[in-house]
Amino acid sequence: MRILFKVIGTFPLWLLYQVAYLLSILARFIYRPKVVLANLKVAFPEKSTAEIGKIKRQFYRNFMEIVVEVLKTVSISEKELNKRVRLVNPQLLEQEYQNGNSVMIFASHFCNWEWAAHAVSLQTSYQLDPVYKIQANQVLDQFMYQIRSCSGGTPIPKENAVR
Repeated sequence: MRILFKVIGTFPLWLLYQVAYLLSILARFIYRPKVVLANLKVAFPEKSTAEIGKIKRQFYRNFMEIVVEVLKTVSISEKELNKRVRLVNPQLLEQEYQNGNSVMIFASHFCNWEWAAHAVSLQTSYQLDPVYKIQANQVLDQFMYQIRSCSGGTPIPKENAVR
């Protein structure tokens, strides 16, 4: 399975995004459709059924794009990543680094947080140690650990993180 993930990760992004679109259609029926719909209705009570349906389709498309981007992480070049992820005010991090301070960065799961984490390591002097949730599937867990440590950081299981 890990080899399959790595092979898929070598495909060009334009192709992976087409795959993501197809997967998003399939995911609407397989990946927690009732939960997603219920959550959207709670989050957007003022929206019509049609508007909720559009948001649901956008959610699945975004979700599958992130999935293929995570797979692409194994082969994306530094140049390509820096083109796609740009830190705003990295000098603020650099200043703290020069002062010998640690920094905690909190990010939402709105965009590709895996790429954002790598961008911090590539665009600053910081060695990023991401906090992560251990996956039940050991193959997936090892793959995600590899991705989260490929910029040199040491992933920290959430159970061991400062609360």
